[in-house]
Amino acid sequence: MGAHIFLVSETNFDVCTRRGVYGCVMPTSEWNRAEVVAGILSIQPGDLVFFYVKNRGVYGLWKVVGEPYFDQMKVWAHEQQLFPHRFSFEPAVGRFPKPVSLSDVLDLRDKGRIWTFDLNPVQQKNQYKITMDEARELLRLLLRNNPIRESPPGIPEPHVPQTRSVIDVNFESSQGGRLKYEV
Repeated sequence: MGAHIFLVSETNFDVCTRRGVYGCVMPTSEWNRAEVVAGILSIQPGDLVFFYVKNRGVYGLWKVVGEPYFDQMKVWAHEQQLFPHRFSFEPAVGRFPKPVSLSDVLDLRDKGRIWTFDLNPVQQKNQYKITMDEARELLRLLLRNNPIRESPPGIPEPHVPQTRSVIDVNFESSQGGRLKYEV
């Protein structure tokens, strides 16, 4: 079992949690495409999911259900991006309406308890695989911020893809013998 943090806007977070689906971008360059596909294919059923909502904090906790898939059905309101590399998830443990603040995450990083989650603007990543120790630290802070236990809310409008294609990995090489990544 693994754990992941996904960066989302407030609007996309609301869509994700209402529909029980997260989608990664369809990058335009080959090196970005390889990173996105490798990241989405690292997600396994049962993995834990946290969301870092920009300017709000880290929310959790959800569990991945099923394998990642490729789906071009419009889910989000974004005009130029369908976020087709997707996985589905469901709530796990309970509902945590109060997020972990970014300052708490940075404090954990300064103490050496979180080291893989970095909001470096140069990388422009929206997915971070974290260790189970880091996931436990985030869950501990979520429990601290939300001392009254609430039942998991369920997914009110589950996304059901019309077509659930396998995410293809292409190992063709260029004329120079360099590996070409996903199409």
